[in-house]
Amino acid sequence: MVKPFIYTLAAGLALAFAWQGAVQARQSSGAAESAREVVASVRTDGGVIMVSAEQGPFNTAEPNQPVASGDRLMVAKDSIATVIYDDGCQQVYDKDGIYVIEPNCKRAIAWKEGWSNGQMIAAVVGGAALGGIIEHNRRDKCPPVSR
Repeated sequence: MVKPFIYTLAAGLALAFAWQGAVQARQSSGAAESAREVVASVRTDGGVIMVSAEQGPFNTAEPNQPVASGDRLMVAKDSIATVIYDDGCQQVYDKDGIYVIEPNCKRAIAWKEGWSNGQMIAAVVGGAALGGIIEHNRRDKCPPVSR
């Protein structure tokens, strides 16, 4: 009884990672297409914030520094930066890491939040279906133990 659950879980996780990889690749290609289009400015709200334009070296962010789609933002530990998009939408980065400046605020929020509920549901449903197929095929190939 535990094996089908393990198959389902493993298949669901594999599908979820594949889905997330495809989403990241699509987002990265979209950022590269619109590179150097200034879409926002960076406000340093405390700590060390650095910006890298066109995959170049990181430099300390200037006050209200303009950033383009595809630029990278580095937030050091215990630092906070706010990216203010041209439409007024603001995205706060308060966890250390390197982030890609997205072409618009909605994509920035989706990227920062990670997997959406839809992606998780698709991963679980797809994994369950794949696990069911694996279990069904296993049963068809194995003769009954007692005859």
